[in-house]
Amino acid sequence: MNRPNPKNVHVQRHGAATVEFAFCIVPLLIILVGIWEAGRLVEAQQVLNGAARAGARAAASGRTLDSGGTPIPSGYPYTVVESYIQDSGLSTAGMHVSINGKEMFAPPAVSPVDWQGAKQFDKMQVQVTLPMSNVRWAFLPEILALDATLTATSDWYSLRDIPVSVTSDTMHN
Repeated sequence: MNRPNPKNVHVQRHGAATVEFAFCIVPLLIILVGIWEAGRLVEAQQVLNGAARAGARAAASGRTLDSGGTPIPSGYPYTVVESYIQDSGLSTAGMHVSINGKEMFAPPAVSPVDWQGAKQFDKMQVQVTLPMSNVRWAFLPEILALDATLTATSDWYSLRDIPVSVTSDTMHN
């Protein structure tokens, strides 16, 4: 009875593991990069949500002077949003910030939004839009020619104080 030689069996399968590895590694890398990209987009969306919230809070403050008595520029909410995004490590190229549907401009340009003239409980809706090209790491959107953006919106109500007059007659009662 002839038994197969174990040495010959291994020789016949020489290179099969390499071929199997080549077929498996490509889909695994695609899945890995996809998960990585999705995580990056979720992180960037969180940053945009925080930036919109910070910008809306700055606009809702209704402050016209800083703590040192210096006038606050009209582009202050834009600056707050821009700083928040830059501090997170994202590029602000192509970023758009709007308050109540009116686009703000980067200082020193004067923005058409009169957020400082808001009355108490006026709604301040800040919307921040950032091109996805500032965020993505993978090259797939470039191949597909996708021109997508990430958008975040935050609503706050003006916290401006109501002017109150106190006369000396009311203080003695």
